[in-house]
Amino acid sequence: MSEQASQTRPVNGQNLTLLVILPLIWALHFAFIKKIDADANVIAALTALLGGLCGFYFLALVIRRELFAFSRKRLVFFTIAGLLAYVLPLAAELLVAPRIDAGVLTMIVSLTPVFTVAVAVAMRLVKPVLRLLLSIAVGAGGIVLLLLDADPAQASPMIWIIVACTVPFFYAIDALYIEHFWPNGLNALQLAFGETLIAFAIMMVVFMGNGGAVSELVGWFYMKDFLILCLVTTIEVALFFYLVGQVGALIVNIASYLVLPAGFFWGWLMFDEVINLASFACGICALMALLLVSSGSRKAPQVA
Repeated sequence: MSEQASQTRPVNGQNLTLLVILPLIWALHFAFIKKIDADANVIAALTALLGGLCGFYFLALVIRRELFAFSRKRLVFFTIAGLLAYVLPLAAELLVAPRIDAGVLTMIVSLTPVFTVAVAVAMRLVKPVLRLLLSIAVGAGGIVLLLLDADPAQASPMIWIIVACTVPFFYAIDALYIEHFWPNGLNALQLAFGETLIAFAIMMVVFMGNGGAVSELVGWFYMKDFLILCLVTTIEVALFFYLVGQVGALIVNIASYLVLPAGFFWGWLMFDEVINLASFACGICALMALLLVSSGSRKAPQVA
């Protein structure tokens, strides 16, 4: 990575609002990941999803007249970003979603801030300033409340819990990578399209290599829930890139603590899940963590 340290940036009212909206959309993405039940063919589902995202982004870029050229340097960037943001975490999500509860998956993904700060500190990208550490502690406290309240009889197999933990790990690395190697001259929508297109190309090779037929991919687009998933994910990724460019990777990933209460909300709305006292307390902790990290008006200290 570049020698410049990862930084947090001033968070104005508009960006704070978007930091709250992003986890709501992200949690909705996880709900529809579970709803489409892609366990039968994870590769086909992931390939079709990436194809749908490419279509949405391409249409948006055509309308905005922002199509761009792919240089060799940009191809390398998009390949790495595509693997970290799409191929690896989405494959893990689709694989574990049918095997663990939606709430458990959401809870695990909410660990993204912990992974982000841990990786940033380990790689000397940022100093562990008190405000960041407090936000992590408060958010992690909410997760602990959920773990203590969990019913052992409903515990998911440990192997799938471990696989699910790779999702926040990849997201954390991806956010830091994007922030430090953001290609000059490209905006958030262009970045989203570039990495999605390369990820789609990678998955098409894998899909066709496994004997897949194009008709299998087309079939997914006849499902209403799958189309909603494509649209929700398109908005989610574009907003993610925009916020990384505006406020930095650390704040964006710490905001993902709000995925927890958002996940409970969508679970209640879509799957009739009950929001108990522990869930409510966890939501309060998540909100406090976001307010803590957004309260700083200066960039985090750099590491020489």
